[in-house]
Amino acid sequence: MNEDRSRLDEADEWYADVVATPGSGTGVNRPRPRVTTFGDALASLLNNLERGEPPVEWTPDEKPWASLAFRPGEIHVLGGPPAEGKTSLALNVLDRMLVRYPELRVLIASNEMSTATMNERLISMRSGIAYRALRRRDERAYTAADLDRVKTAGAAMSSRLAFVERPFTIEQARDVAADFNADIVFVDYLQGTGMIDGSRDAQQRVAATMRALRALADTGPCVITTAAMSRSGIARAQDRVGKTDVNALDMGVFLHGSEIEHEVNVAHLLLAEPGSKVAMGPDEEGEPLKMWLQCVKARDLMKAMAPLLFDGRTQKFTLRDIAPSVAKPSTPGQPAPNGSARQARRGKSVANGNRDDGGTRWLS
Repeated sequence: MNEDRSRLDEADEWYADVVATPGSGTGVNRPRPRVTTFGDALASLLNNLERGEPPVEWTPDEKPWASLAFRPGEIHVLGGPPAEGKTSLALNVLDRMLVRYPELRVLIASNEMSTATMNERLISMRSGIAYRALRRRDERAYTAADLDRVKTAGAAMSSRLAFVERPFTIEQARDVAADFNADIVFVDYLQGTGMIDGSRDAQQRVAATMRALRALADTGPCVITTAAMSRSGIARAQDRVGKTDVNALDMGVFLHGSEIEHEVNVAHLLLAEPGSKVAMGPDEEGEPLKMWLQCVKARDLMKAMAPLLFDGRTQKFTLRDIAPSVAKPSTPGQPAPNGSARQARRGKSVANGNRDDGGTRWLS
């Protein structure tokens, strides 16, 4: 990362001139961009091939969750309806990777959620203590042995995980990431994180923030951010939960989707399975929630999706097995029998939809 720090310093003038204040740069003071010949790029590739070194990649398990694999220099966007687990999924994935990769360094910057809240979620994931008990400081809900697990969990990541305290701007988070030598930077969330230029137009602000995240990723780390969906996008996404076909309009479910799509490498949606109960009363225990992690954009990767199970008690996600079944396709241009979107959302069986009769069907 020292080389990345040097590269970051060299790019400061360009960043201030072009990224922070788009359209104002004259190009007079900008450093000349680096040029790499094809021969140099080929020599580097051949050297890696001869040494048998795979590219750097971090995954939450031995097998990636669908298209969920992170590489240096990439930008990943995770979208979903409000309060449906986007931040918890990101934290859970980061926690798993911190365990799997002893040298991994992660920086979390959230203008949406306090450091204390995120820390409670991470500790719940690691220790198994109910998240509600941690929030309430309910001494009846945990034992001394549980607290020992909390200490062990904290010790394992204490020097490799850091938080940027709110409020902050992308520029400030960028400097902290360089000083911390972060391999992964998690920004929560995209539309709620500002720029120094103070633009009041939301569309311009999102576009400028994405350019800033790209400038950050170009210095080395992988950047992960959560993003809001539009109201119409939420309705559209709910009708496409679990569908295996690729639709060019899927990126449009994001709020300011066109500004996001230009810079992002991989984009996922986290969506509850139709018929799932996503809210509960204050005295309800809650049940694991069936969810889908649906890839809607992936450069150089296959778009894939993963069936997940979210246990809100410990804020943990796991892969869930689904019984293989093949849905009989409907005639093109005609609805499948009993297959209305409203019925699917109510959890009723549909010919080409989700079922709960021993397994979950893949939508086609």
